[in-house]
Amino acid sequence: MAQTILTDRRGRFVCVGVLGVVVVVVAVAFATARDGRTWFGSMLGGDYAAFYVAGRILNEHGGDRLYDLQLQHQLYHELFPAAEPGVFLPFANAPFFALLFRPLARLPFAWSFAVWLAIGLTLFAAGVARWDRRWLLPALAFEPFVIECWVGGQVAAFGFAAVSVAVWADRRERSLLAGGVLALCLYKPTWLVAVLPMLVVGRRWRVLAGFAGGAAALGAVSWLAVGGRAGEDYVGVLTRYAQATGENTAVFRTWKFVDVASFVRLLAGDRATAAGWVFVAVVITTWLAWLGREWWRGDGHRERLWAATLAGTAVFNVYVGIYDAVLALPALLMLPVRWLAVTAWALPWVAQEIARVTGVPLLTPVLAAVAFCALAGVRRFP
Repeated sequence: MAQTILTDRRGRFVCVGVLGVVVVVVAVAFATARDGRTWFGSMLGGDYAAFYVAGRILNEHGGDRLYDLQLQHQLYHELFPAAEPGVFLPFANAPFFALLFRPLARLPFAWSFAVWLAIGLTLFAAGVARWDRRWLLPALAFEPFVIECWVGGQVAAFGFAAVSVAVWADRRERSLLAGGVLALCLYKPTWLVAVLPMLVVGRRWRVLAGFAGGAAALGAVSWLAVGGRAGEDYVGVLTRYAQATGENTAVFRTWKFVDVASFVRLLAGDRATAAGWVFVAVVITTWLAWLGREWWRGDGHRERLWAATLAGTAVFNVYVGIYDAVLALPALLMLPVRWLAVTAWALPWVAQEIARVTGVPLLTPVLAAVAFCALAGVRRFP
C-alpha cells in the first residue's frame, strides 16, 4: 500500500495524540467509577456489561437461561446499582460467543473489563496487521473502534480479527481455513449478509465448504454448551431484533447506526415515502449487481474485492451500529482518493452528535461512497 495522508508523519502525529487522550479518559473512568457510574456520567465498560452478564449466567445459572431477559436485567443492576431502574443491556449474540466470557465473568467486573480491553486491542491490532501493518495507528485511532468498540465495551474487534484472518488465508489460497475462520462471524450474522452470497456468485466452493464445517462445529459447541432451549431463544431474539429494526421505534438510538435503513428512518422518520425507499433499493441493487459481477469475473485484485465487500456490508445492511463501521476500514485505508479517505476517517468524531441534534446522518452516505469507490478500485487503482 502506498503511503497516504493517514499514514504519513502528520497522520501519525494526529493518531498518537488521539490515542493519548483516550488512554487518559479510560484511566479516569476506572479511577472514578462508583456503583458502576464514572465521573463522565456513563457506566464503566459500556456495552461490555451485556457480555459479562452472559458469561455469569453460564457460570451460575446454566445455559438454558442464557437469553432470560429478566435474569439479565437482575444481574445488570447488581453490577450497576446506580443505573436507571428500567435500563439494561440484553445479550443478543450467538450462544457459542457467550462461552468466551465465562472465564472473564469469574473476575470482578472492573478487572474483567480491563482484561477485555487488552484482549480487544490485541485482536484488533492483529486483524489490522493481516491487511497492512502501516495501517495500525490510523486504524487504532478510528473513532468507531477506539471509542465505540474499545472504550464502549463492544466486541467488533473479534469479528474484525476473524474476517481479516479469513481474507489473509484466502489470499494465500488456504480456502478451507478461510471459510472456517469466517464462520466465527456467525456471532453476529449481519456481518455475512453480502459475503456469503458473493462467495456463491464467485464459485468459491472450498471457502464455502470451510465455512459450512466451521458453522457446524460452532453449532455443535453451542448445543452442547447451552442446549436446544437456548438455541430456540436465540432465534426468538433475532426475530425480535429484525422486527424492531423494521419499525420506527425507540428501541434503538438510530443516530448511532450507519446502515441505510437507519439512515432513512432518521432522516425522514414517519415521513419516509415509497419513493425514498425505492431510491435506497435501487442503490443497494446497483451495488450488489456490480459487486456480483466482480466476484463472478474473479480477475480483479482479490484483497480489494474483499475490502469493497466488507465496506458495503457496513452500510447496505439492516442493523449496523457505528462500532461495526470498522468493516469499512480496509477499503478506507487503501483508497487513493485522499479527501474521501480523510473525510471518512474524521467524520465519525462529530457525525453522531450532528445526527442526534439535526436528524441528518452524514456518515452513511460517506461510507456508501467509500464502498462504491473501493469497488471501482478492484480493477482501476494500482
